[in-house]
Amino acid sequence: MSYDAIIIGAGIGGLSAAALLAHAGKQVLLLERADEVGGRTRSKTIEGFRIPLGATAIQLDGIIPEICRTVGAEMNVVEVSRTYFWVDGKIHELPAKGSLAKMLELFAQAGGKDQTKVMSRMALEMAGAKAMQALAGDTQRDSWDDSVSFRDWLLRHTNNPAILELFHAITSSMSGVNDFEYPVKHWFAWASSKAMAGRFDKYGMGPEGFAAISRSLGDAFMRLGGELVLNADVQLIEVENGRAVGVVYAVDGQTHNARADWVVSNAGPKETLALTGEQQMEPAYVERLQTRVRSAPIVVTAVATPFEPMDTSGMVVAAGLNRVVSFGWLTKIAPNLAPPGWHLTTFYGTPGSCIGPMDIEEETRLNVEDASTVIPDLEARGGRILDVHCRNPDDPFALYKSWPGYDMPVETPIPNLFNVGDGVKPLGFIGTPAAALSAKMVVEQIL
Repeated sequence: MSYDAIIIGAGIGGLSAAALLAHAGKQVLLLERADEVGGRTRSKTIEGFRIPLGATAIQLDGIIPEICRTVGAEMNVVEVSRTYFWVDGKIHELPAKGSLAKMLELFAQAGGKDQTKVMSRMALEMAGAKAMQALAGDTQRDSWDDSVSFRDWLLRHTNNPAILELFHAITSSMSGVNDFEYPVKHWFAWASSKAMAGRFDKYGMGPEGFAAISRSLGDAFMRLGGELVLNADVQLIEVENGRAVGVVYAVDGQTHNARADWVVSNAGPKETLALTGEQQMEPAYVERLQTRVRSAPIVVTAVATPFEPMDTSGMVVAAGLNRVVSFGWLTKIAPNLAPPGWHLTTFYGTPGSCIGPMDIEEETRLNVEDASTVIPDLEARGGRILDVHCRNPDDPFALYKSWPGYDMPVETPIPNLFNVGDGVKPLGFIGTPAAALSAKMVVEQIL
């Protein structure tokens, strides 16, 4: 069979590229290794609980809603658009405007609850004010390289340990990477107006989870005439005379050959290289990919409770815990993720280092301890730790294919072969919006 384009992988990047190309009238083949679309927006089921493998929050404005409108994919989303902050055992709701300043204020209040802590509170307020001024006015940020971490930059303005702890929570929950390993230039790119299409200032959750949005994109793709093949194991991207000419894939033990004018991979830059073979790529590209791309680990702890674990309806940034930097009561909005009468809360932690494999036993212990701190007397009240998934960089469900700021371009040395997904995201973009934007960029080049 011959197609205008073949898409490898049906995560958000692959689904977006496939649907947009089909909408433009192209004949498109979409190949997915799993038995359903969605990539890391899918979930795994444990004892009747559906635990998301990746994203839970969904943009209400920005690139993903734009693509859904373009291709006619339904977005069933309940608006949340609230920001919460956990500190000193309490959850505080933050105003939409000035939430960082409000977070600093609450943090200072928690550090100075009585007269004996007045000096501590004054120090926190002064350190917080310096940090805010620096965020607003540092004029050197455009010249930084990736070697300057957010922590390096922050230490130029304050060494207050409590403020460092707070910004670790904020930065790590946003980026998924420890602030002392995360490039500060990406923070400013993320905060810039250029990245507004990837922000979550207005966000929601799907009653059936993010997977429902992925299924909707897949349905739209097929309504537009696209061909979807599940359980397809892509074995090779064929290259002839410097151009991609098709792919070889297997389904149920049967090998298939498909030809195309364009090939788009949502498998990840390293996986795409393995499918073509290093000999097909320029040495400089191979070296850059091998030395630059670094997957992001994460620890996800799922907690089941027969009681409502908290009052919040959105994601919560957590400061002062061992590892956990954010958490959310998912069944507040998506009750179908848990059996009747039960609730599901997920906690997200960055390991002691995001470089290399983690100490799984130690990270499990620390993340469980954090979950039990946020939900006191968990087991005594009938709740339990349902699952702790320590995802090392080589895990298929690692947080990102590459850290923010350490991405490859969507283009490859092969002119009609592209990558999409969160390993080739533009500077300032993170997660599912980044994957969707990479797809739009590629489609614009193809068309």
